[in-house]
Amino acid sequence: MHPDHLLKGSTAVEHPKRIASARERLLSGGPLPDHTVRSVIEASWQRCLSSRVDPQVAQHGQEFDENQLQTLIHPHQELISASDIIMREAQSLLAESGTIMHLVSPAGLILRYEGDPATLELARRVSLVPGADWNEAVAGTNAIGTALSTGRALQVHAFEHFCENISRWTCSAAVIRDPFEGTLLGAVNISGLKETLHDYCLALALSGARRIEGQLAQHKLAQRDLLIDLTIGRLGAPGNDALLLFDRQGRLVRANHQAEKVLAARGIQIDLNPHNPLLNLSEGVDAAPPATAPAPSPLSRLDPSWIEPILHRGNVSASSPRFQCPCAVRGVRPR
Repeated sequence: MHPDHLLKGSTAVEHPKRIASARERLLSGGPLPDHTVRSVIEASWQRCLSSRVDPQVAQHGQEFDENQLQTLIHPHQELISASDIIMREAQSLLAESGTIMHLVSPAGLILRYEGDPATLELARRVSLVPGADWNEAVAGTNAIGTALSTGRALQVHAFEHFCENISRWTCSAAVIRDPFEGTLLGAVNISGLKETLHDYCLALALSGARRIEGQLAQHKLAQRDLLIDLTIGRLGAPGNDALLLFDRQGRLVRANHQAEKVLAARGIQIDLNPHNPLLNLSEGVDAAPPATAPAPSPLSRLDPSWIEPILHRGNVSASSPRFQCPCAVRGVRPR
C-alpha cells in the first residue's frame, strides 16, 4: 500500500484543525499549505470541486422503499452472496466496537451493512445505509467513493471528508476485484465516529475484500465445472459442427476439436485458448489504452442464431450479454 494512503502519524490525526483550515482555504479559492494534506486527499478534493459537490452536505440520491431497494441491488446478487459469511461475522465481531461494515457496488451504491447497533442508528442519519450512493462525485471525499475512484485501499478521517456533515466520521475501504480478470467489482468499508479510528479498521476492510474475492473465485470455478459437466457429451460427440462453450459473462470455457478448423474456414483465425482475452462474446476486450475504442472480438462476427441456452434445473447456466440469451455456440459448419 502506498505510504501516502496511511493515516498513522499524518496531520489528519495529529493536527485535525490544520486539515479543517486547509479545506476552508481551498473552498475560498486559496492555495493549500504545503505538506498538510495527503496527496490522495488533495486530489480527491480537487475532483470534488470539479464535480461541484456540495461542501456542506453529502448528497446520496433519493430514498427507496423495500421493493425499490431490492430491484436496485438485484444485479449485484453474486457479490452479495459471496459476502454472506464475511457480513455475518461482522454482525458479531463489530457488535460493541462502535463501527460498522458496508458492502458496496462498483458505482458506490451501498448494498448491505452490519455491525454495532448504536452505530447503525447513527449511520442512518447520514445515509450510510443500503440504497445510498457514496460515489465520490455525489458524496464528496470519503473512503468508499475515493477508494473506488482510485482503485486503492485507504482511510479517510474526520476533516479529510470534503462534506462538512460527515466530518465526525472515520472510514476505511478496500476495493474488491474480479479474481480472474482484475476488474473492479465493489468495495468493503468500515465506518465509525472519528474516535473509533484504528489501524485494524483498514486491515479488516482489506481482509474482508480478499475473502470475498476468494468466495467469488470458488463460485466461478464451480460454475465452469458445472457447464463442462452439462455439455461434456456434446463437446466430445463426433461430427463436423464446431461447438464453443461460454460462461454467463460471454467468456470461452471450452471448444471441441472441430472449432478452430471451422472458424478458420469462415475467416476467423484465432487461438482457441480459454485464457485468450479476445475470446469474448460480450463487448470485446480493451487491450489498448483507455483513450482508444475497445477492439472488437473476432467472435462478434458469429451469427446470433447460433446461440442457444445451457439450462440446469430450469435456470440459465451460461449466457451472452451481447445477444441477451444464454449461450453455447453451435451449428458453425465448414463451408
